[in-house]
Amino acid sequence: SSDGAVVRSVNEWIRGLKPGTATITATAGGRSATLRVTVKAKVSDRATVWYKPSKSVRDGVVLWWRVSGSTGAAVRVPLTPACDGWYSAVLDASKDQELKLVFDVDGVWDTQTGTVNGSPKGYYGKGSSIAVTGGNAVSGVTPGCAVKK
Repeated sequence: SSDGAVVRSVNEWIRGLKPGTATITATAGGRSATLRVTVKAKVSDRATVWYKPSKSVRDGVVLWWRVSGSTGAAVRVPLTPACDGWYSAVLDASKDQELKLVFDVDGVWDTQTGTVNGSPKGYYGKGSSIAVTGGNAVSGVTPGCAVKK
C-alpha cells in the first residue's frame, strides 16, 4: 500500500484502517497491477449487519438499507455467507446512525411483516453490529462469525 495507515492488504483481503486514499500494488509472475482505494470511514466506525434467513437460500440474500427517517433511495447490498446460516455485510454507514433494513431472500421480501404508508415496515437497528433473525433485530451482538474484509 502507498499509505499503510489508510489501507493494508492482509491475506488477499484489503482492509480500510482510516479515511483517505491509497494505492495497492499487486505483483505476480513478473507482472504488476495497481488499484486506487478510497476508504470512506474506519471499519470500526461502520455498521455490520448480520442476517439469518428462516429458510435455506438458493440464489442469495440482498439487503436494502437507508438511514432511518431518510426519504432518499435505499442502498442495495448483496450479503455474503458468513457461518452457520448467517449472512453479513459491512455498510458505508456510521454505527451512530439508526438504520432501516429490508431483506430480499430469493425474491421474497422479509420486511418484519407488513407495510407503513405503502412502504415495507423494515427492521431498525443502530450500532457497530446489528443481528436480524426470527423477526427480530438486535443491536450490539454478533453471531460469532468472522467478517471477511
